Amino acid sequence: MGGAHLISYRHWHLHIIEEGLKKVNMAERRRFPRYRYQGTGRLTDGDQRTTAEVSVASLSIGGCRVLGANLPLRGARCQLSLQGKGKEFKADCEIAWHGEGVAGIKFIALDERSMELLREICKDLRLEPLQPPSPPEVPRPE
Repeated sequence: MGGAHLISYRHWHLHIIEEGLKKVNMAERRRFPRYRYQGTGRLTDGDQRTTAEVSVASLSIGGCRVLGANLPLRGARCQLSLQGKGKEFKADCEIAWHGEGVAGIKFIALDERSMELLREICKDLRLEPLQPPSPPEVPRPE
């Protein structure tokens, strides 16, 4: 009888680990590689009235992660501008996700010049590593 519990426990344990890894892999699936970036930028709302200074923590050709106070909420349209390679990069964007003092930005319109500048900026940056999966906590049977 103890063997049946052990086999059942092992199967359950492996299932929990597999499910945990699937969730991590789904969360970490990225359309574009992210690069570590340490710079500042400006977020201007769609009405061109409010500007927020932000720290850009990571950058990709699809968007970026910014840190700052009073960031726009998810779904807001805005424009990001930052300096790179001695030139100003500007992109129309949308807030993809929002947290306390941090937001994910999705670029929605880039002209050819901006895309080239963004690629030029990213080529000299280091890749931001995927977060390693933390093992799920599995309760031990008594």
